[in-house]
Amino acid sequence: MLRRRYSEGFALPTVIITSVVMFAILVAATGTVSSTGDAINTQFYEALATDAAESGMNHAKSCLMDNNQASTWGSNELHPNTGCNGGPPCSDKDSCYVVRTDTYNSTYSVSPVTDSGSGFQTVTVKSTLTLTRASTGAAWRTFSKTLKVRTGAQVSANQVIFGYIGQGTGAFFATVGGDGVMRATGYNGFGQLGNGTFNPTLVPKKFLAPTSAPIVAGYTSFLSLGTSMFAVDSNGEAYAAGSNHYGQLGTGSGFHNISSPARVSLPLGKQVRYISVRGGTTYFLTTDNNLYAAGSCEGGALGTTYTISGCLNQSIPVRVSLPIPDPSDPNTIPTDNLVADRTTTYIRMAGGRVYGWGSNDHGQLGDVSFADRSSPVKIGTYGDSGQPKATKIAFDGLTLYVLDSAGALKSMGSNSNGQAGTGVMSLRVNTTNFCLDTDGSSAHIWNCNESASQKFQLRSDGSFYNASKNVCLTTVGSNGLKMAACDGSAAQKFRWEPETTAMRGYLKHASSGLCVNNRDYNVAGGAMDLEPCAYYANRIFYPVNASLQQFDNSVFSGVVVDVVSDQWAVAVLTSNGEVWGAGVNTSGHLGNGSQSVTQFKPVKFAMPVAAKYIYITNNDTTNQYSYQNLFAVGADGRVYGAGSNSYGQLGNGSTAPAVTTPVAMNVIDGSAVSARSVQVGLGTTVIFTTDGSVYSVGNNSHGQLGDGTMNNSSTPIRAKYLNDFSATSY
Repeated sequence: MLRRRYSEGFALPTVIITSVVMFAILVAATGTVSSTGDAINTQFYEALATDAAESGMNHAKSCLMDNNQASTWGSNELHPNTGCNGGPPCSDKDSCYVVRTDTYNSTYSVSPVTDSGSGFQTVTVKSTLTLTRASTGAAWRTFSKTLKVRTGAQVSANQVIFGYIGQGTGAFFATVGGDGVMRATGYNGFGQLGNGTFNPTLVPKKFLAPTSAPIVAGYTSFLSLGTSMFAVDSNGEAYAAGSNHYGQLGTGSGFHNISSPARVSLPLGKQVRYISVRGGTTYFLTTDNNLYAAGSCEGGALGTTYTISGCLNQSIPVRVSLPIPDPSDPNTIPTDNLVADRTTTYIRMAGGRVYGWGSNDHGQLGDVSFADRSSPVKIGTYGDSGQPKATKIAFDGLTLYVLDSAGALKSMGSNSNGQAGTGVMSLRVNTTNFCLDTDGSSAHIWNCNESASQKFQLRSDGSFYNASKNVCLTTVGSNGLKMAACDGSAAQKFRWEPETTAMRGYLKHASSGLCVNNRDYNVAGGAMDLEPCAYYANRIFYPVNASLQQFDNSVFSGVVVDVVSDQWAVAVLTSNGEVWGAGVNTSGHLGNGSQSVTQFKPVKFAMPVAAKYIYITNNDTTNQYSYQNLFAVGADGRVYGAGSNSYGQLGNGSTAPAVTTPVAMNVIDGSAVSARSVQVGLGTTVIFTTDGSVYSVGNNSHGQLGDGTMNNSSTPIRAKYLNDFSATSY
């Protein structure tokens, strides 16, 4: 009796031609033994061997098709009894064979993939038809057939998109290939990878945008808010998948996650030029230079000039109230330099102006009222007549950085960990509108006003200094405070100690351990004293700057040419290739050979060659030993990194938990493999090379390294599952 195998998860597509089967029955019935009959029998058995080889070929093609034209069976072989991961053959049941009768059986083996050169990979399919004696089952003759299946090598990526979810949830990355396909791998709990599931994806799979046009760009959030992902096709249409609780996908619906991408509902005729993803709110910049927002209206995030209290979220994009575009006025033309985190957003205009809207709780919009704004406000005088133009803006959720055409870098907002890079701050009393003030002799509180008498600097000798009066905070007796001439005594030595949120903290007297206290709470002119440190509102301060302050460039030569930031940390690249950083440095990721909770004065990232690219990440304080890194791409094409390494994300073959001096990454040798850029978060690092290849290293808890496993790696792995050539056979 003729039996056929239909494997689990794989429907065998080749069916023996009915006429051949009928002919086999006829041959068996007549028992022809003539020479002509022998020839016909041989042809029949050869046809069965070919049929078995074709079955193996289709098995291989099916597995490749389901996996972006890439092998998942590694060093194993495929057989009729195996799935797409391969394994050993069997011989004790019908499923071990393509065809099994009392007098013959057929099977096949599919080899591991081999590199055949010229951008192709090949697998070899070998089949065997064995004739057996019905009486004993012994084999007495065999026929065989060999076929080859060819598929493509790695696609050259045009873009790499990296994202992660905060608090240790998961990371992922996607590529936009030269074939117009966006593929993503890794964490997929919100369905943001767009492959129709919510499951972790261990190898890159296609983002299923419902369009026949090629995908030309992809977007997600790299600021621990990567709950959604977007693709834009060559027609300027945008497609979204992922979290949509606030309507932030802009598809016209909300309150549920989407794993199958849907089209963004922009006004008719609008084409997308750029997308900025903030988590709860998404911004769509169109080719006609208008900016639209969808999602959460919290804190004024939509920027459409509305009453924030009781506002309504928007699932269809609405226009942000920026100036009406006028081609004759560059300051009405938005650039792609749009940064958004928490609930504050900024955009740089072509003429050099900067606008911001949303939360202002740390003065990051330059307003001492600390009130949120749903209308875009102009930041500083950038782009005004006779003033420098802003050339780049960066934002870490609390602190804004503006680099201008004169090479000056300024910051505004929180300075809770030294991330402003100035050492200068106003001490705002908890969430009131009162700040520490001095008249030159007393230390008291007054309405926050950004005046010189409210600007203090925590200096390296421990003194808390006011430059306008040239005095230092000084203890009097057991718990009194005053301002006096700086003398370097123990009475003038203080240190800043962040509270658990790392956005606020205590000003602690070094020798007594007591904390500065607002004795007459909420009274303008109220005196200050020292009290035991404890979580009381009048002992908690927010270090803020509600006006732009000069980044401290006294420690380096050259001018700043780039700035990057992430939660409570900042790094700058200078014109002579040096890298300097400030802010949180608990894991030593600022690369100066030390570790510190706060770093108010910029320190040098001690790499051996000049840098040409920088990237920084700091997920949160609770996991900073795992998720705090600074990377630089050197002029030699190598990658240098410092900081957290418990997942091996520095890529130097080790998992030392904290590396305080930059180390070179393995594999990316600058010669055979030269880096273009690096992205990192949550212990996963993705490297984009100059030849369009993608490498990944570190945390692989959700398959985000794209190697088909969930095993961490301390050595970079080339993302080998990005093929652009459908399997063919010959």
